[in-house]
Formats: sequence, structure tokens, C-alpha cells
Amino acid sequence: MLVNYLKLALRNLKKNKWFSFLNILSLSLGLAVCLLMLTYVIYENSFDKFHKNGEQIYRVAVEWGGSSAKMKFAGAMPGISTDVRGGAIPEVVNACKLQSGNGEFELPNKSKIQEENFYFSEPEMLSMFTLEFSSGNKSTALINPLSIIISESIAAKYFGKKNPIGKTIKYDNYIMNITGVFKDMPKNTHLYMELIASYSSLEAMGNKNINAWGQWGNDYTYVQLKNNSSVYDFVKKLDAMLAQNLGSNMAKRTKFVLHNLEELHWYDDGYGERSVKGRKIYTYIFLSASILVLLIACFNFMNLSTARYLDKFKEVGIRKVIGAPKVQLVYQFLVESLTVVGIALAFGLLIFLLLYKNVYEYLGTEVIFNNTQLLATGLMIGALILVVGLIAGSYPALFLSSFNPIDTIKRDMKIRSKFSFRQISTVLQFTFSILLIFGLLVVNNQLKFVKTKDIGIAKDNVMMIFPGSNKIPPQSQYQTFKSELERNPQIIGVTGAFTLPGFNSRSQISIRKVDDPIEEMRQVQLFPVDFDFTKALGITIKSGRTFSRKFERDGNTNIIINETAAKYLGFSNPIGQKIIQPLENGQKELTIIGVAKDFHLYSLQNKVAPIFLVINPTSFSVYAVNIGGINQKQTIAFVKNTFTKVFPGEVFDYQFVADAYNKLYTSEEKTLNIISIFTILSLIITSIGIVGFVSYITNKKVREIGIRKIVGASVNNILFMIYKQFVFWIALAFILFIPVGVYFSKQWLQQYEYREEISAGVYLLPLVLTIVLTLCTITYQSIKAATANPVESLKYE
Repeated sequence: MLVNYLKLALRNLKKNKWFSFLNILSLSLGLAVCLLMLTYVIYENSFDKFHKNGEQIYRVAVEWGGSSAKMKFAGAMPGISTDVRGGAIPEVVNACKLQSGNGEFELPNKSKIQEENFYFSEPEMLSMFTLEFSSGNKSTALINPLSIIISESIAAKYFGKKNPIGKTIKYDNYIMNITGVFKDMPKNTHLYMELIASYSSLEAMGNKNINAWGQWGNDYTYVQLKNNSSVYDFVKKLDAMLAQNLGSNMAKRTKFVLHNLEELHWYDDGYGERSVKGRKIYTYIFLSASILVLLIACFNFMNLSTARYLDKFKEVGIRKVIGAPKVQLVYQFLVESLTVVGIALAFGLLIFLLLYKNVYEYLGTEVIFNNTQLLATGLMIGALILVVGLIAGSYPALFLSSFNPIDTIKRDMKIRSKFSFRQISTVLQFTFSILLIFGLLVVNNQLKFVKTKDIGIAKDNVMMIFPGSNKIPPQSQYQTFKSELERNPQIIGVTGAFTLPGFNSRSQISIRKVDDPIEEMRQVQLFPVDFDFTKALGITIKSGRTFSRKFERDGNTNIIINETAAKYLGFSNPIGQKIIQPLENGQKELTIIGVAKDFHLYSLQNKVAPIFLVINPTSFSVYAVNIGGINQKQTIAFVKNTFTKVFPGEVFDYQFVADAYNKLYTSEEKTLNIISIFTILSLIITSIGIVGFVSYITNKKVREIGIRKIVGASVNNILFMIYKQFVFWIALAFILFIPVGVYFSKQWLQQYEYREEISAGVYLLPLVLTIVLTLCTITYQSIKAATANPVESLKYE
């Protein structure tokens, strides 16, 4: 029986080629888009889940400050891991600390390379984290100073096919012994490591305070707790340990924040964070969009199937008259439905396999299917087959098998319900389409806003030039370079700085007001600059003055603060106020000479930090040259020639500030483009559904249209009759969309500290676009029905 139903289904598909093509195309696209987005969601939620002890491992972050302002650091005190081990805190199984490395490695051919994924680590890390060794002794690899383990990729890059164990590698003039090789870590981790040196190497390199409690921010501390241990109890004991080491006053201003290893991908612990964090709002968008697209495809299938099965009324009636039970008819139509779904699924999987690598390479995400993901994807595909086949096929099956057999033979069924399931599905389909278009517009508007907003600092015509060799050149070279450039009249200004917009370099210092007690320390961002910094980068001085070489103290103890710092310190008139900066051997008194208008160094998702501008040429990591907007090619060539002459042997590496700043929004831009593609595909799927539904309407109204034409109705009258019901459904869909759209826009914009509110036009444009798309889609078939011969229409069976 099943074989006969399958043969009948294939015969019907071949007989109705146009409808079959639309059905399969709609479902194929819907399934492919759904799988693409769901795979991304699965991947984003898989971060750090490959670690066997992941559920018991937590990273310790530090929140420091008073009630007026707090600052959060990803790194904690290096003394924590040493002091909580060995039973000091019963809840702790193990603990370790890591510190990111910053320096150059020398290849065997003597060329030098900066490795980004390099860390110093205590040996306990190897037993806490899942790191599989290819060679070497895991238990002793990181015990001795100047020991290092490397990944298989690094081993191949440095030594080719040779065994690196026992060989040495040079790091910043230190010879390190290679004691192990580990398999490349999966990319779905917040802590991607390729080179790991023993933490004791830091002491061998001159760092004497590796177990200190009085500093934090540089060391990432992880603790492994026993199963079912209370995180709250552990933090209380850690607080007590902090008070014992630093005193109760400091402990009151310090708070420990713990995040589970498997959840770290979603949390940005502030200063010192190295990894690119995920954003749950993106996964919610992709998950919601995948469900919407799949529902649109299902609704299309139901509507197209209903329209196609109109021709089967007599067949159904005759089969019921001769005794076919209703369940048999339902079974037949479900088999036909599942056949279409099966074919569509095969094509959908093919489209998915052809596209997913390119899509995720574009997103900058390496989606790797491990066993867990393969199982999840397999279950997901199986569920899709069952859900789409049963739900999408159930309506037409039940719809056709429910009529009286005599009525079906006469083609005289009463199907004039004003609120049918078909109409509900159409309204929902339009709602989803409007929502997708709206989401695209909201993301696009915010991205345009953040990229064009005045950030308080010149960025469009400013070149950033990097000194080279990862070393700061002598001040004399910088001054020569600057003097040579300033001779060019096209150049507006030249300056040096510690960091510029688009880079995550941050330097924090502790300060207090003169009248505050020692315990009332505050953290601010220290920003070393040159005398001409504000001029070259167009920073506005709101009160006081900028730096000047006429004042000797400007190069030593005078500072400029931003507006946020003035509010943070509680100064109504900051000019002339004194600030105390504690030093290792005493303290330094700073005097405020100016207040600069707030400027943004980082993404508009972040608040502007309190900033202290100080003169310190020894801390420059980048030079900025404002070349103006005229004859830029000639000016860039002049800057390059000057750089080559002043810094012989160095590579001229430059980038415009605007380009670096816009890279802060790379993930938003790529997400926007992906959403654009998926929205276009969903609109194509919607258009396919509209074509099928118009076919259904015109099929059902053939006689009515013929009679209207005989009594004098014009083509425009007929078109208006068909158009108006679609416009009504779209308007109803728009009403349903409004509360969902408002909620989505609020959730999306909440991640930005600075945002552009949604205007009424952004809400109305999706409505207009959907109406235009729908009218354009249905015009051809509507005109065909409206211009048909009315006599032939009356003969229609």
C-alpha cells in the first residue's frame, strides 16, 4: 500500500510540475536557511564545552571601586591561585593562573614574529583544562623555568616535520626549552592558546611579584570547585583571604565576580579581556529568524498544497463514494506531503553544505562539527523532517478529506469562512516578513549611526603609523620624524599616543583626591600623549587650556582630564585641583590644567571611561598624522618617504583611524549582511507562497470573475477585488508586528550605551515594502484572471 501511495505521489508531482517546483523550492530554501542559522546558534553555544571539567571551572574577575563608580577587570590577583590550593579553601579542587605574553619569537631562519596566542601558565592548568598532548610529558612540561609547550600548528611552522621536543626557541632574547607539543585547540574557546610557557619563567625574566595580592588585571585566575560546591561560600572565603592580605578597607572596595568556564563566551569582564566575546542578542536574532523562515516555508507549503488539491475534489469524492475511509485519504495525502518534504530536504541539505563554509568564513567563525554538534544536527534534521512533513501536510489532508462526497463531486463546498486557517497562516506569514525587514532596518540604522557619529576625535583623515619591531624608538627619532612632517603645509598636525580609536590598549592607574583618605582610591585610564595631541586630533578643550611647551610642569605633573573624569571625581570646577597618584616609593601630585570634551576610544557599546591625559613620549605605541583632505595620495607618499628616511630598515605600516574604528563594528556589519541575505531569501519564499495563494484565490473565484465581467466590471475592478484582501491581511499583520517590533528594537539597542532611537518611519517602511512586494508578485496572475474570457470562465469545472 505504501509503495502504491508513493508511486501516486510521484505521478502527481510530475503532473503538476509548476506547483511541485514552487513547493520544493520554497521548502528547500527554508530548510537551508534554517539550518544555516541554527548551526551558528549551536556553535556559539558550544564554546568551552569540550573541557571535561568545564562545569566546575570558574574564572575570577575583580570589580573595584566605590559607590560612585566601579571598574571591572578580567584579571585577578596573582596570589589567589597559590593560596587557595592545597586545602586552604575546602571547596577548591585546583587553581591556576595565566598571563598573556607580549613579545617576539625568533624563527630558525632568524626572522622574528609576534605570536598573539601566547601565555605563561602554572602547571596545574594542564590537569584542569582539556589539552591533549601529541608528545612530551604532560605532568612535568610546565614545571621548570623557561619551559614552553607549543601546538602542532606552531611546531609545523617553526620546525617543519622535525620533532621539536628538546629543541629551543628564542623569546625576547630568552632561550626557552620545548618540553611538549599539544594538539591544536578548537576555535570555540575564549582562551585559544598556541604557545604556553611555564609561569615560573616570569620570575626568571625579572618579575619578582608573581604571587602578589596588591596588583590585579594582568593575571587570569581559574579555580576548579568540587561538584555541588557553593560559589557564594567560596567567594566569601576568598573575600576573607583578601582582607587578610590587603586589609579590610581595601577589601570593602573590592568584589570578586565568578563566571563558569562554559559561560565566559558571553561575558565581557572589562579591562584586560583578550578574547572576542559572543553576544546573545545575535543568537536570539538568528534563532528567531530561523524559526520564522521555517514557519514561512511551512505556511507556503500548506497554501500551495491547498491550491493544488482543488483539482482533486472529484477524485476525493469518488473515492469516498466507493468506500475509501477518511483515514486512508489522510494517509495518502500525508505520504505525498512527506515525499515533497523529503525531496525538499535533500535539496535543502545540498544548499546548506554548499553554502555553510562560505557563510561562516565570511562571519569570521570557524564552525567545526564535533561529535556533540553532529548528534545535535542529526537530531535537528530528523525533527525537521517529521515536523515539516506532518504539520505542513496535515492541513491539506484533513481539509480535503472532511467534505461530503456528493458536494465534492458537485464542487459545491461551503468554504466561505471569514477566518480560515489559510488566512491565519497568510497573516502570520506577512507578520514574519515585516518583522524580518524591520530587524534588518534597525540593525542597519544603528550601524550607520555608530559609524557616522561624531566621536569627539578626528578620524577621517588621520593616519596611524606604527614605529615597528614592537619596540619604542628613541625620542630623538620621533622628534626628527615629527619636525620633518610638520614642514609639509598639507599636514595639519603630528602627535604620538599610547593608543587611538580602534585599538584595545588600556593603561589603568590608581588615584585619589587630596582630601580623600588613602582607602578611597579610584581607577582611571591613563592616556600618554604628546603636546600637540589635542590640536592634531581635533579634541575640544571645554575649560582650562591644552598642553604647552611654555610650561615646564606640563611635561611632568600637569594633566588634562575628560568630562567623564570630572564627574567621576565630583569636581564642579576641576581647573587647578590636585590629584594624588601613589607610586612604589611615595606618591606624585598631579594638577588639572584642562577639561577635554569626551571622546570615544572604543565602541559605542561602552561608556566613556574617566581619562587622564599626560605627557609621556616613552609610552608611545603609535604616531598620528592628520593629513587633511587635500592631495592625500601625495601627502601619504611624503609621509612614507620621511618615515623610511628617519627609520631605516623598518616597514612603513599605517592605517587610517576611521578604518580601525570601523573594525570595532565588523561583527555588526557582517551580521547585517547575513541578515540581509536571509531576509531576501525569506522574501523570495514569501513571494512563492503569494503566487500559490493567488492561484488558489483566482481558481476559486473563476466563475465569480466571469460573472462580474459579463455585468460590466473592468479589469481594474477585478484587480482591486483581489488586491484589497491582501492589503487588508498585510495591515492586520502590521498590527500584530508592532508589539514584537518594539520589544525587539529595545532588546537590540540595550547593548549600546549610545544609540539612535527608532523613528516612526522605520516602523512604517517594512509595511510599505511588503505591500509593494505583494502587489508586484500577484499582478501577473491577477491580470491573467481578470482578462480571461468570461464565457470560458462560466464553463470552469
